[in-house]
Amino acid sequence: STPRSALTTDQLTQRNRVDRDRYYSNNPSKYQDKNELVDLSDSLLEEQALVLSLVELEHHNWSRLIRADYSDRIQRLQQLQVTLPPHRYASIQELLQTLVTYQDDSVVQQLYQALKAEPKLATDRWLQTAYSYLYVYCKRYWTKGLVNDSGLIIDIFQHGLTTEALYVDGLLSDTRFRNIVNSLAALVGRSESEAFISANIDRVTAGDKAELRQFCMALVCYAEGSYTEITNYLRSHHHTDPGIRIKSAALMLVSLAEDVNDNYDLLINRIENFRRMLAYNKEHISDRNAKGYRNLADVVEALLHGSPLSPLMTDLENEPLVFRAWAQNKEKEQLTA
Repeated sequence: STPRSALTTDQLTQRNRVDRDRYYSNNPSKYQDKNELVDLSDSLLEEQALVLSLVELEHHNWSRLIRADYSDRIQRLQQLQVTLPPHRYASIQELLQTLVTYQDDSVVQQLYQALKAEPKLATDRWLQTAYSYLYVYCKRYWTKGLVNDSGLIIDIFQHGLTTEALYVDGLLSDTRFRNIVNSLAALVGRSESEAFISANIDRVTAGDKAELRQFCMALVCYAEGSYTEITNYLRSHHHTDPGIRIKSAALMLVSLAEDVNDNYDLLINRIENFRRMLAYNKEHISDRNAKGYRNLADVVEALLHGSPLSPLMTDLENEPLVFRAWAQNKEKEQLTA
């Protein structure tokens, strides 16, 4: 039979389940192979080590995303891992820990090369998850100015698509699809973003493909700076997902605020409805994101009334602000007018 070391992590889990059930049955073969129990226990321990390594990483990830304190849980997870033997991807895990836990961008290239060298990158769920962390954090560091090589990010992205490391069972979640479109629009522009949308929209797990396409095109318009075009894609669509609905409403505010004189009455109504939407959907978004959206509404309201943005932008310097780049551009327009 295939040695366990040659299996993907999903196959390892399935094999362990079968072998465990067989061992604890009345099958007489277990008495013939003296090493069967030892092999099964070693395999189960490796499976647990692989699972716990990703669970710990996700605790670090979410502790930053939602500003939660998971230190006690992380410590317990680390203590459990110390008791387990090293798993097959221990060297990659070490690089991942440096990237995610310590937010060290110096390992991006090293981690990328290590994952590229793995022959099961396209089929092993653990490696696919590791590649997703690489892609997300590399993009995050580029946004923060910690990684300046946009070519490296494009290489990581394109390799993930070519090998399907960024897919799960050949499909993309709607969240992953939107994030990829966002990245492409910022890195390579509109034409390649539209090509990606057309080529991959049918491989997304989302229900309403037309709705998703329109929303993604609005994201492309924002990244390109074609703010007034955003309304062409969002005006007649009513998204069912609360997160997309809120972001769509925020994009509409940005688009309408490009001409506050023509859209004055509409913006007054939109701002009020937007704040009401945030309050109504507070359970669907994090407090930090909600605050970033509220701050965006304040920026648009200041533009609507012709108030100078500089004092407000100074106050928001260390506060969350959705579409900060757009707000900063509006501030510069005021200062140079």
